[in-house]
Amino acid sequence: MNQILFLSLGGIIAANREIDEELAKKINEIFIEIVMAPDFTEEALNILKSKKNIRLIKIPNIMKKRLSRL
Repeated sequence: MNQILFLSLGGIIAANREIDEELAKKINEIFIEIVMAPDFTEEALNILKSKKNIRLIKIPNIMKKRLSRL
């Protein structure tokens, strides 16, 4: 399944898959301060780092951690 769980809350985005170049370009168009994801492609990092005051947080196995709490 190639779907993404995407949650945006007041300047925070959490994703359940790697952020790629295409998604990074879309994220860069909106007000955002924090992006959390299991990983970021090199292209995505370059795009997102061009935005002022953004925090990029890599959370490996984000879905495994969530499922283990259920």
